[in-house]
Amino acid sequence: MVLAQGTDNKPVSEETRTVTVNAHGAMILLGLNVSIGQLLTLRNARTGEDVACRVVYVSPHESEKRQVGVDFMKPCPDFGASLFLHLIGQLEVLKPKATQRSKSEI
Repeated sequence: MVLAQGTDNKPVSEETRTVTVNAHGAMILLGLNVSIGQLLTLRNARTGEDVACRVVYVSPHESEKRQVGVDFMKPCPDFGASLFLHLIGQLEVLKPKATQRSKSEI
C-alpha cells in the first residue's frame, strides 16, 4: 500500500504491488498522480511495516498505472526480504505436489 498527501494536503492511499524491491528502494505500479521528489510511505501488507521514501522516477508512458521508482529514505534490507520471502511462500503453496506411487505401481 502507498500512503501520500493529496493535492489538498489530505491523506490518500492506494493498494499497489512492487515490480522490484531491494534494500534501497523499489519500482511500484501506481495510479496516483505523483511527482519526482514527492515523499511517500510504503506499507508492507504482510508485516505492516512502513517505509518512508522519495519518488525518483515516474514512467512517461500513460496508462491506468505507471511505474514509479522510489528510494527509501534509509536502507531497509528487511522490507524487501520479508516481501520476497512472502512471495516465495505463495509460490510454494502453488507448486503441484508430487504424487506418491504405491508399490504395486512400481
